[in-house]
Amino acid sequence: MDFGKLVQKKLQENDKCLCSLLGNIVDGLQRSTCIVSVIEHSEEHGVFVHSLKDALTENPKDLRLTAAIPVDSSFKFNIVASSAGTKGVILVKLDNLDQSLLVELPQGDKLTTLLAEFKRTLQVHTQNAGFGLPSTFTWMEKYLKRDSSLPGLAIFDGPEAAGNDWPFNEIIQITGGKCPVVKDDPMCKAVSSDSLGIQESISAPNTGQQSVVRRSPGAAITEPRSVGVGSREVLAGLLMKEREAEYTRLTDYRVFCGTWNVNGQIPSEKLHKWLSPEEDDPPDIYAIGFQELDLSKNVYIFSESAREDEWLHKVEDALHVKAKYKKVKLIRLVAMMLVVFVKDELYYCIRDLLYESIGTGLLGVMGNKGGVAIRFRLHDTTICFVNSHLAAHTEEYERRNQDFRDISSRLNFRSGETQYSISEHDIVFWLGDLNYRICDIESEECKRMILLGKLEELMNYDQLCRQISLKRVFLDYFEGRINFIPTYKYDTGSDNWDSSDKCRTPAWCDRVLWRGENVSQLAYRSHPQLKLSDHKPVSAVFKVGIKTYDLTLERKVREEVMKLLDQKENEFLPQVSLDVTDVHFENLYFMENQSRTVTITNTGQVPVSFEFINKPSDNHYCKPWLKIEPSRGFIHIGESCRIQLDLCIDKATAPAMNLGTKKIEDILVLHLNGGKDFFITVSGSYVPSCFGSSIEVLVRMFNPIREVDTTELNQIEKAAYGCSSEDRERPLDVPKELWRLIDHLFNNGLDQDELFQTAGLGCEFNEIRDCLDTGSPVNLRIF
Repeated sequence: MDFGKLVQKKLQENDKCLCSLLGNIVDGLQRSTCIVSVIEHSEEHGVFVHSLKDALTENPKDLRLTAAIPVDSSFKFNIVASSAGTKGVILVKLDNLDQSLLVELPQGDKLTTLLAEFKRTLQVHTQNAGFGLPSTFTWMEKYLKRDSSLPGLAIFDGPEAAGNDWPFNEIIQITGGKCPVVKDDPMCKAVSSDSLGIQESISAPNTGQQSVVRRSPGAAITEPRSVGVGSREVLAGLLMKEREAEYTRLTDYRVFCGTWNVNGQIPSEKLHKWLSPEEDDPPDIYAIGFQELDLSKNVYIFSESAREDEWLHKVEDALHVKAKYKKVKLIRLVAMMLVVFVKDELYYCIRDLLYESIGTGLLGVMGNKGGVAIRFRLHDTTICFVNSHLAAHTEEYERRNQDFRDISSRLNFRSGETQYSISEHDIVFWLGDLNYRICDIESEECKRMILLGKLEELMNYDQLCRQISLKRVFLDYFEGRINFIPTYKYDTGSDNWDSSDKCRTPAWCDRVLWRGENVSQLAYRSHPQLKLSDHKPVSAVFKVGIKTYDLTLERKVREEVMKLLDQKENEFLPQVSLDVTDVHFENLYFMENQSRTVTITNTGQVPVSFEFINKPSDNHYCKPWLKIEPSRGFIHIGESCRIQLDLCIDKATAPAMNLGTKKIEDILVLHLNGGKDFFITVSGSYVPSCFGSSIEVLVRMFNPIREVDTTELNQIEKAAYGCSSEDRERPLDVPKELWRLIDHLFNNGLDQDELFQTAGLGCEFNEIRDCLDTGSPVNLRIF
């Protein structure tokens, strides 16, 4: 149901509902259904929360305005809790100077969109305020007056307002989350978890620099040390996470991130103006990334490079003179290098140090492009630094997007049997030559705008800003406002723009982005004094809150949690309802993912812990072609958790599916700890493909595979392997599918640059597969 259209009917003509999401207002242990919306009025925005009794209503008269929060300089939104295991629902605190509201929202794309709108509208307000445009929000008064007869607002003002029934008193951050601290409370600190793919908190900056925090996406919540999901210790661990802010404290550290594409040059200049400007205080942590460190061919063959030591010594000489530093780690992949230093007194606070690299260049794996990364734990916060060099050339922005996605998904830190993705860190700094260009504008016009200081207007042509706004890359990352001129491309040794025959348009290729909470940017600048490369170096300085656990307070909170569990433990048995128990997938194609959802609702009077378990004769809870997320979790009273079933037939499972010897059939066993089991039937139909068929079968198949029924396929299979003498016709010398591919390449692809060296885009595979499987004419757009 489109709740946005329902809310729009409640608005006046000049007001617009940008996005909406169904959730719950949380008041102690009570929850009431609501719709959270972002409303636009001219250049002003507000967050409206409408309550409703029936989530299926289509009558706008059933909506009652519960809260209307202006998106002004005091507006904040903080993720303060995660209520349902690795995926389910989260608690979000919305507040400004006048009011505060706690709402519960389901995770997913709609939540990501909603929080992205929170961030965007807050940035709009900040920008307008910078231009001196007044914000009155008087347009919101008419809505408040219209609904003034409503009962009191369900406002969350902390434990005093919630009373003794609120089991998680005084929490500000929780399981799996990194959220902002309570104002003026030095003991509050963020906790780490990475179950969401969204930014977690943002507030308007008090200075010209953006001050923002986000949370890391993609990773499951780390389960507490316990014996089995749903046990007393697991419940205690979840509640401890929800109250983690009560036993953590924050300490601010200064972090310097620098990046420079040195174009293979010898370090002939001093680096002090880049790494230690006189006006700066000494950083606690340095993370310095280089690209094109060495452009010689030997760097691809030998692991050693003289340039590595040369540049390292230059960096060490240029570190801030008011502090002493030790090198934590240096990692290099071909011509990309990342080195991290910390102050002497912090060196022995570094734990769990890991480093990794990934190539995305030639053939999708070579190290001429890609990323290098270093991660560690400082006190009780995990930090990751990524230095990347993405694909070049103005028109290759899609390739840059793919490089970013490849690095994000393939670069994993391994420690024994444990591995960590980039997203599984409290704080991530991503720096490097990202190579996004300025496009759709003539080079001379670009230079004219730079000369006139119209940098903000020029940013409208920046590819990275465009791709982020389209939510294609760096969705949950932030970048500070750019107040410096483009850093590429210059004539080497000068401040003159590229005067070569190519006369490249200037661009902000060199960037620093970040994600995580308790991070505020203090400076973002380029350093044009350094002229030896065709790029200018860039630096960003941050103030980062690092958390430390107070073990005495932790023990106190644990005692309170255990007392709470003693009271609730034996009151009720777990009960849930499932919205569907028969899941069907229709017309599945090779390597084409389909998804279905099953919603589990806790209808009982006690929190429920669930997991999918193996059937007695199986070694896994589901078939290899099926993926279940989350496979286990925790659901509070009255809450729901959405389970996603992803089905994909790949090269391992396709052969049996083609022949019909295996079918898309499975029965899932959903187990409630302390309760009964539920059974979910999974079924589907698969469309055969030449992918997954052997060469022996394909040379005996004279028609496209989609015109061959299963019985005939089995006969061909038997004939192919000598189990039958029914070879009616002489086999083809080469499979027609392979011949068509080669023929198309010969006729259309010989002039294609980097043929067989650059990985294809995923969207092209489906078109190729369908052409081969149906026998339709090959009309691929890739050549």
